[in-house]
Amino acid sequence: ATTVQACGLWPFAAGSGAPMTGVPLGQHLQTGATVCGDPISWFTRARYISNPSLFMLGMPGLGKSTLINRMLIGLTATGVTPLVLGDLKPDYADTVRALGGQVISIGRGVGGINVLDPGAMGEAAVRLGGERGRVLAAEAHGRVLNMVAALITIVRGRPMDDHEQSVLSACLHHLVDRTERGRAPLLP
Repeated sequence: ATTVQACGLWPFAAGSGAPMTGVPLGQHLQTGATVCGDPISWFTRARYISNPSLFMLGMPGLGKSTLINRMLIGLTATGVTPLVLGDLKPDYADTVRALGGQVISIGRGVGGINVLDPGAMGEAAVRLGGERGRVLAAEAHGRVLNMVAALITIVRGRPMDDHEQSVLSACLHHLVDRTERGRAPLLP
C-alpha cells in the first residue's frame, strides 16, 4: 500500500507547520518554530478565515489581554488602526496611548456622546451647499432621527409609532434651527 492508501498507518506522519502569517505571537512549545497569527492578517492576506473576527475565552490571569495587546502592537506596525470599543477594565488604554492613539472615556458620570451631532456628514452638507448639500443634510438628519428613536425605543421598551417619529423629526429640525451655526445641537 502507498502512503495515500494507508495514510493513517504510515509510521512517519508529520503535521503541518505553524502558520507564518500575522503578528509573531511566540514559539511553538514542541518545535520551537515561530507561531504567528491575528484575525486581520488571516482574513486579508492569508485568507485562512472568512471574516476578521476573534473570540477570546480563557480563565482569569492566563494572558488573554497580553495576547490581544501583542496583536494590537503588531497590527499597528503593519498600518492597521485598532479600535478598542468597550474596554471596561481598562486593559488596552495604556497600549493605545503608547501607540499615539486616542482614548475616549465614557460611562456613568464620565464623558458622553452627543447623539444629536451629525458629525462630519453635517459639516460636509454645509460645505457642499446647494441640492447636494440638502440631500446630505437630509441623510444626516435621518441618521440622528434613527439614533434618537432607537434610544427612545430602548428606554420605553417598544418602538415609536409613525406619528411619534414625525413629531420627533420636527422637533429635531426645530432644535437644529435654534442652534448656533457650526455647533452641534444639545438637548436642554
